[in-house]
Amino acid sequence: MVSNNYVVQIVKPQVGINPENYKNPETKTYSFPYVVELTLPMPMWDGFNTQHSVLVDGGRNAMGDFEGTEISAKLKISPFQWRGLSGEEAKPILQYFTQKGNFMFFARYFDLISQEFVIRKFYRGDLKVDPHIFIPIKDEQGNIISGKIDFYKLIQMDLIEV
Repeated sequence: MVSNNYVVQIVKPQVGINPENYKNPETKTYSFPYVVELTLPMPMWDGFNTQHSVLVDGGRNAMGDFEGTEISAKLKISPFQWRGLSGEEAKPILQYFTQKGNFMFFARYFDLISQEFVIRKFYRGDLKVDPHIFIPIKDEQGNIISGKIDFYKLIQMDLIEV
C-alpha cells in the first residue's frame, strides 16, 4: 500500500543481507539496508501506542521481599487499529498479515520513546476484522460468485516484539 502518511512499514533485508549482522544488542534495533514490502496507513488517532513489558525472573523470599532480575524487555504496539478503511485499502493489510510465512517480520516504525524511526522484529497478535457491508457479485443466473466489502468498521491487531 502506498501512503505518504504512515508510522509503520513492513521491511525485508536487501538480498544477501543477514539482519543479525546489523542488530544493536543494546537497543534491539536493526540498521540493515531494506526493501519496503508494505506501508501501513496511519492508524486512527487513538489507534497507536506502545507498551514496554519487562520480563523478570524473580519471586518473594522468606521475608516477603521481592528478589528478581530483569531478563529482557519487549515492546508491543497495541492496539494498532483503523476504522473506515475501504475494501481496497484494507486488502493488502489483511492479505499480508494472514499469509502463511508472514508470522514474523521486520517493521520500521516511529518509536514513541526515541521519537525516531527504528527497525525491530515483530509477530502479529490476534487480528480483529469487522466489515461493514458485504456486497455480493452475482453471475447471469443470479448465483453469488464473489463479493466485496464496502468498508471496514474496524481492523485491529497487536504488533509484538520477538
